[in-house]
Amino acid sequence: MGSRKRPRREHKVQRSSKNGRSGARENGLPRFVVDPTAEDVAAGGESDSIPSDWDEPASRGGRAVERAENGIREEESSDGGEWSEGSSVLEGGRREGRRPETTAEERRLQAAQAYLRQLGVLPRTSSASDRLSDADEVEDEDEVDARLRREALSARGQLFRAHASSPLAAGGGEHRPIFFGVGHKRPPTCVCFVTAGGPDAEPTAAITGGKDGALLWWDLRRGTKTVWCDRADKAHARNAPLLSLVASADGRLLATGGTDAVVRVYDLRAGAASSPTPVCTFRGHRDAVHGLAFFLEQQQRRGGNGGVSALSADENLFSVSADRTVRWWAIRRAPGAVKESGFVETLYGHQDGVNCVDGSAAGRLLTAGRDCTVRTWNILEDTQLVYRAPRCTGNRVHTSIDCVAWVTPQAFVSGGDDGCLSLWSTRRKKPVEVLPNAHGPSPHAWISALASPGQSDLVASGANDGAVRLWRVHMRAVESDRHRAEPLLTSLLPERLEPAGIAPYPHGGYCNALAFRDSAQGQQLFMAAAVGQEHRSGKWLVDRRARNGLAVWRW
Repeated sequence: MGSRKRPRREHKVQRSSKNGRSGARENGLPRFVVDPTAEDVAAGGESDSIPSDWDEPASRGGRAVERAENGIREEESSDGGEWSEGSSVLEGGRREGRRPETTAEERRLQAAQAYLRQLGVLPRTSSASDRLSDADEVEDEDEVDARLRREALSARGQLFRAHASSPLAAGGGEHRPIFFGVGHKRPPTCVCFVTAGGPDAEPTAAITGGKDGALLWWDLRRGTKTVWCDRADKAHARNAPLLSLVASADGRLLATGGTDAVVRVYDLRAGAASSPTPVCTFRGHRDAVHGLAFFLEQQQRRGGNGGVSALSADENLFSVSADRTVRWWAIRRAPGAVKESGFVETLYGHQDGVNCVDGSAAGRLLTAGRDCTVRTWNILEDTQLVYRAPRCTGNRVHTSIDCVAWVTPQAFVSGGDDGCLSLWSTRRKKPVEVLPNAHGPSPHAWISALASPGQSDLVASGANDGAVRLWRVHMRAVESDRHRAEPLLTSLLPERLEPAGIAPYPHGGYCNALAFRDSAQGQQLFMAAAVGQEHRSGKWLVDRRARNGLAVWRW
């Protein structure tokens, strides 16, 4: 160590000074040296003064640091071991600068606890032992296992919920809306729910778009409305009527389309308080955009190594238009905003204008149009299947299919201007069942809207008779040949439709759009309907008694 040996008291006083928070910086000593008595001195306690002969020149600061780091324990042990406690403090201070090492088992335990906190099983503020004990009190192992099983099936698109067979919608009676609001100057044509906590969270708001070119934000908790985006701006050519909108699964993005043949994407995270501007704009269609659908993230993961490699993007948006095409757009997102976006591909097949599109949790699209065909598109394999509707049903001629909706990955429904509701199976080219005059014998009772919660036996249809009709789809479970090793995986094939209830809305009018939202546990089911005085596609008939607005039901 040093050539001179200082008195023990002076060394002890300097030890306190070196370990003080201010002294550590003044003398050039390591910052991680902590004095256990520093807090007492700062609190007003007396401390020994520092002798002047202990101050070292600035040129010797480097040797002082080296001595403090490497030789202080040796000097203390030669003085009789009085500084053994201080030496342990120094070693502990050195260890504080490093991240504590964890074993693989501890990391697995931390990951499991974080996942259980995400599920709501463990509280977020408690010790590890308390978390485990609280988990036993909140949910037992069977309930947690069932919850994890539901999440796994939902991610694969195989979670089936019998809504029509449960008290939510069963009974065949009337279901009154919990909310009806009037707001659009011209008839609304599209509607979607907005969630803030993921795809299975309870909806907090609804957004409607109308022929007036405006987007209205409806707060379902407060029962208020806000003109979220007024597109009646002729200077920017944004006054075109809106015909379609869709929100992403996580409730972050909203896409809109209308008669100006432009698809606009908005950021929903700011809520109703903002005056939004599109984060990206897609141009390429040559006619009105009639429908939009997002390709969910879980669908992309199921693609594996095969299929189209472009599905690695965060969001994939599909738009259908009266120009007979289906266009595919990719949106790559960043934590703060949309990173980049662009056109991917055009899908051809329809011989006339495409009226509607719906996405499935099995990774397929469903489209229909004025050529009286329904087509399913397997995006991962770049294939399509064609289902042709009969041209005549009774004494009515079928000229267009206006709406479609997936029920399960093996079943879907369609409706058109002939008033017939058709149930289809992906394994058959013809409808499994056709219900003529589903909304009454009136020649103007066109089926203008269809919706289903997805992976359910419930279907809702809308026309101009002043009510949304609920239907139950009877299914037949068939074990799939591809999954013989897993007998729980089955295919649900449709058999028939039967009435499950009716949901009237005030003042009558056309039901131009329907939307469902299911809670995570399936305990609540929300349905929204965009109601107006005119049909979404034209102005052939006008119901002056109707009010342009939004109706919401909850079961």
